[in-house]
Amino acid sequence: YPRSCPEMLTAIKRKQELRDKVDVNFDGRISFLEYLLYQYKDVANPADFCKRSMGHDEHPEIRKARLALEEVNKRIRAYEEEKARLTAESQGSGVKALGAKNMLAQIDAGPLK
Repeated sequence: YPRSCPEMLTAIKRKQELRDKVDVNFDGRISFLEYLLYQYKDVANPADFCKRSMGHDEHPEIRKARLALEEVNKRIRAYEEEKARLTAESQGSGVKALGAKNMLAQIDAGPLK
């Protein structure tokens, strides 16, 4: 596989090439993905890779799973917000605080802890 064999360079040239051409996000580190994109640049272009990863030709099952995950995350955020609201209300005194403490006890006793 000639494509997999790196070309021979001096250490200085190799470091310069890694810094200039391989480090795509300019963080000073080379990830394995960045190295693979550089090594197989004739097959895998980083710009094409970014377009495909954010592309519109998403498989229908993947799209369905992503939307389901977004829905679950939305429900988790609502649950956590409600729990935080009840915790804040339960700090006070009076009937409202007692009701909030009761709801928190029900939530803690439930399967979703």
